[in-house]
Amino acid sequence: MKKNKTPEEKKIEKEADTYQKNGFLSKIPFSIKAILIKYWFFGAVCFFVFMGLGLNVGSNFDLTLIAGLVSGSIFDIACYNILIIIDKNNESKYYLYFKKEKCWWSLFINIAVHLGIFFAFTYSVYFFKKATGTEAHWFLREPLTSALLLS
Repeated sequence: MKKNKTPEEKKIEKEADTYQKNGFLSKIPFSIKAILIKYWFFGAVCFFVFMGLGLNVGSNFDLTLIAGLVSGSIFDIACYNILIIIDKNNESKYYLYFKKEKCWWSLFINIAVHLGIFFAFTYSVYFFKKATGTEAHWFLREPLTSALLLS
């Protein structure tokens, strides 16, 4: 970002601000917006992968691998770009794992990060189930709880 703005740039920025509507969403802090967006994306991935493919994919390892691949791709392509778009004060950098503009290899880094996140999540749920003696297949694997634990 450019710190010293010319008078003409300041005038254009001030004129653009007069046309912007300060609604309900502009009063919500960016941190809450970012957490809710990431929560929603993690919940969507858990819903479509764990619940949608859960019966068709045989092993838990394969399901976790698919969830990590889908999550890394979706977060790099959609979620992080949404966070960058709604950011006004350069706060989005605190909520992105890795994102560089105009960089195609950030996709692979985000896929690797999300694979690690989903494998850690899956095995922590597995060990929690063993510790509590629960045999329920979907214990802590439905979208709301999964998104809460993942985000």
